[in-house]
Amino acid sequence: FGGLLSVVLGEFLMVVVTFLYVLKDKHHFQFELKNNINKEYLKVIKQFSAMALLSAVIAPLTLMLIRSIIVKDNSIQEAGLWDGVSKLSSFYMMIFSSGLSLYYMPKLASLQTDAEFKTELKMYFKLFVPLFLLMLLAVFVCKGLILDIAFTPEFAKIKEVLLWQLSGDFIKIMTLAFGYQIVVKT
Repeated sequence: FGGLLSVVLGEFLMVVVTFLYVLKDKHHFQFELKNNINKEYLKVIKQFSAMALLSAVIAPLTLMLIRSIIVKDNSIQEAGLWDGVSKLSSFYMMIFSSGLSLYYMPKLASLQTDAEFKTELKMYFKLFVPLFLLMLLAVFVCKGLILDIAFTPEFAKIKEVLLWQLSGDFIKIMTLAFGYQIVVKT
């Protein structure tokens, strides 16, 4: 109940604050849509919208399918452990990917040549990947403390599979740079 309440209250507070901000500064939010739409960009926006919609549907369905398979082949407890590992991963991945979205994507968007992209990619692997690796090592070293704070004792078995999750997340971060470049070039 507490988790559900926190999600609802968090979203409600964001809507209220946004609404109050829009009311306060209405002139920032007034524009004529017809004058701002460029036909060539509309095609690209439609493609990204379709991609976002597809991933918004496929990702949760895939997670539900995986959870169902774990419940069927193992137990509801094992599915809970899988959910716990996934949730823990989503927290540190959110922190890192937010930083990338706020810094790395705009940086890539400002680049013009392939040489600049290659230079920036090298910088990504020299700076961001080692930082992420340090964060993963910190999570692994402090896993006992983190799990004691974040979960009940029933989730102690997460320690046994955490290394696999951290390894997968490391691979994800390694490939994320290429995904960002594809998005920015499009």
